[in-house]
Amino acid sequence: MTFRELHLNVKIRLVQSFVGNMVGSMIWPFIAIYFAETIGASWTGLLVVVHIAIVVSASAYGGHFADKFGRKRVKIYSESMRVLLFAVMTLANSPWYHSAWITAIAMMLIGFCDGLATPASEAMMIDVTTPESRSVVYSIDYWSNNFGLVVGGIAGGYLFRAHKFELFSGMTLFLLASLIVLFVWITETKPEAKPKAPGEKPKGMASSYKQVFKDRIFMTFLAAALFCGSLENITNSYGRVRINDDISTPQTMFSIGDWSFAADGMQLYAFLQSANALIVVLFSALVRRMVQKFGHRRALLLGVTLSLAGYAVINVFNLPWLLMISMIVATIGEITWVPVKQSILANLAPEHNRGVYMAVAGFQGVGTMLVGGISISMVGLVSPWTMGGAVLLIGLLSLVLYSRTMGNLSRREAVATPSADLSA
Repeated sequence: MTFRELHLNVKIRLVQSFVGNMVGSMIWPFIAIYFAETIGASWTGLLVVVHIAIVVSASAYGGHFADKFGRKRVKIYSESMRVLLFAVMTLANSPWYHSAWITAIAMMLIGFCDGLATPASEAMMIDVTTPESRSVVYSIDYWSNNFGLVVGGIAGGYLFRAHKFELFSGMTLFLLASLIVLFVWITETKPEAKPKAPGEKPKGMASSYKQVFKDRIFMTFLAAALFCGSLENITNSYGRVRINDDISTPQTMFSIGDWSFAADGMQLYAFLQSANALIVVLFSALVRRMVQKFGHRRALLLGVTLSLAGYAVINVFNLPWLLMISMIVATIGEITWVPVKQSILANLAPEHNRGVYMAVAGFQGVGTMLVGGISISMVGLVSPWTMGGAVLLIGLLSLVLYSRTMGNLSRREAVATPSADLSA
């Protein structure tokens, strides 16, 4: 399947996601520094915690509303509020007026809008794709997001401090254009509700989520995804700080004749992350073709194995060449398992409850961030070998849960197929 053959909603979503991530990467990675410099580090830490809580709460409501009222309707309300709130942030960082606290309040409310909209966006993309096309769609989405993050992150490093007003203005205009596109071209994809039996009451939010949490295959798969996603967050948190502390003086990474390139811990880890992003951008298409030959189960388990091996080494050793090889291995694993995982999660969500299923799936990201944050507090308390062992254990647990889920899925499909044949 090619990009041209995709549903219009999916094409628009992929383009908007790429541009939005690129512009957002010029702002969000640097917003914590902005708040730390204006309102203090303590308040900034509290804002981050409150922001996460707001996003999680709003996501729970957003999933239910997407299933009850429709994907497009939820997105219109949330995107309209985001345009207004970003306009407020722009004015609060303009040449004529400045207020960090108004910026902070607007950011909290934007988090609420993001939480509302994300399950609806995910459900809408699943509605108009097939199990066969989802791997392609999520691979393109994964590639474009990473490319946008690379370009936006580099540009933001140079622009954010001196050109906040221009960046916020650009994001406001982009969101306004996206809202117009949503009104004019995006179509509603919510499946028709099943007719209710006489006297049957409408399903409430609590009962909808109860059904998700009782879905053992989905929850087991989600737990596996949380453990696997934690590997990268632990490395980006504990591993980054450890390497920065251990390599306080520049070490030679490579040399050509009399010329050599040296880096300290902070520079070395930035180099590793740049390599990660470059590999994703350059090799995602090649890996996707290999995945199609391997099949979902083998690709998923192979990808997780490569990631846990690479990240375990990064959390233990300091040799620059070994760290670079390990990051290459971990990244190849990442671009193998992430799109497959997204595709399988989408396939597991029932048609009439996709919103709440995608809302619960979104909690996985919050969980991995919390694990990464906890791992930072372990620096200096546990040895690198202990953390490397913990990463291996977490990765192996993820492998076991993934393997069990894929086995259960195979058995479920084997039972469903004869039933479908009989009914035909």
